[in-house]
Amino acid sequence: MDKSYVTLEQAVCPVCGVGHDTGNLLLDKRMRKRFDKYTPTHYAMCPEHLKLKNEGYVALIECKNEPTKLEDAIRTGQVAHIKDSAWAAVFNAPLPKNMVCFIQEGVIGGLEERVKGKS
Repeated sequence: MDKSYVTLEQAVCPVCGVGHDTGNLLLDKRMRKRFDKYTPTHYAMCPEHLKLKNEGYVALIECKNEPTKLEDAIRTGQVAHIKDSAWAAVFNAPLPKNMVCFIQEGVIGGLEERVKGKS
């Protein structure tokens, strides 16, 4: 696709990694054709994950590494949500301020086994 001097701004969901429209149009002031159709500019939860956050759920994102920054995360594709009221019973850590937590590979499988064992 050809480059353009205008682009549609997108935010990237820190939970699922999917871009979603912000409704903003970006313009290169020098009118240089350098943009693709969509340009991700920042992280913000998509409507689905924002709804879960507002309902009190913490997103658990399984990673193959221990990222210090969001963009450094090597995701496994496994995502789970846990109610904030159950957080302290499962994890020995304070509730994350942004309601997003990166966890080690295999933790979600372990949590699923614990839940099956209690059923």
